[in-house]
Amino acid sequence: MRTPAIAALFALAACGGAPIAPAPRAAPTPQPLGACELAAASRARVPALLADGNLDRALRVLDLADRRCPSSATASIEPRLLALAAIGRDDEALALAVRVDAMADA
Repeated sequence: MRTPAIAALFALAACGGAPIAPAPRAAPTPQPLGACELAAASRARVPALLADGNLDRALRVLDLADRRCPSSATASIEPRLLALAAIGRDDEALALAVRVDAMADA
């Protein structure tokens, strides 16, 4: 009697086939950052660039950030002044300082 029961189990197991794997789920797509968020991320890189002596690169990153989000361009003033002065572009640094003073007086 055991033989027919074992045969029946083997028959059931053979008919079942391989278990069906669940369909893979798509990974959630990250939301793209807005222009001002990208600008903030760019500005966050500037202190390291200045510390490493990459002054020209720091100025280019600040220019890009200011073009991306002009409304937050004031956040670039201090690092821009530091980079301009360190690179020897004193006339540009002085002109920027004068514009900042004019904004403060307004």
